[in-house]
Amino acid sequence: MADAAVLQLIATASALRRSHPGVPALDVLDLAMQGRHGAHFNTDAHGEPWDDWLDPPSPLARLLRDAFAPQLADDPYFTYNIWTACDAQGVLLATHWDEQVLHPFATRYRLWEP
Repeated sequence: MADAAVLQLIATASALRRSHPGVPALDVLDLAMQGRHGAHFNTDAHGEPWDDWLDPPSPLARLLRDAFAPQLADDPYFTYNIWTACDAQGVLLATHWDEQVLHPFATRYRLWEP
């Protein structure tokens, strides 16, 4: 199960996006991540339609996509059904997601470092 820090990050970021819809996603994420740099988040999403909060189409994944790879916003391949496919296309999407979204996110906030 996701730890409290991840759930608080999601709540904070969601509230900021609702109250300040014109603020760029990366700025929202920077504010929501204050005090969380260097964290070792547990992002499991038991009981949700996605397995992990970092996977599309979760609200956190949407924010990360908008912050680090906004060009993927209209990409129909980043939908839940295709994303979870266990075929070559699903593997390619996961690799693409890792490179364009998750790695920049982890690097920017020094997450999961040894």
